[in-house]
Amino acid sequence: MVAVSNGTVLGYARIGRHMRIPANEHVLHFEALAVSPSARGRGVGSLLIGALIELARARGARKLGLRALSSNHGAISLYERHGFALEGRLSEEMRLPDGSFVDDLWFALPLHSGS
Repeated sequence: MVAVSNGTVLGYARIGRHMRIPANEHVLHFEALAVSPSARGRGVGSLLIGALIELARARGARKLGLRALSSNHGAISLYERHGFALEGRLSEEMRLPDGSFVDDLWFALPLHSGS
């Protein structure tokens, strides 16, 4: 999915299966979500997330997951506003270009109303 305004790409997003096994086919995962720095704060990320949530529901998913670096406070806040909740944390899983380490956070949004 691509967000475009006046011929300029503002952002893109993609969902897919995180684990390609039958026991996990009810779960979709954000494979990519990016918003151009010049478009941040203008609702582009929210539009893309909303569209992906609806796409996941249309595909019959019961759960939509994503990962975020613990240092990406803006993205975490955006995900939480859309109902995603923290499910797990991998401590010091990623090394940043400056050599520091950050946690890899796993979030999920249930897409079903019952069990």
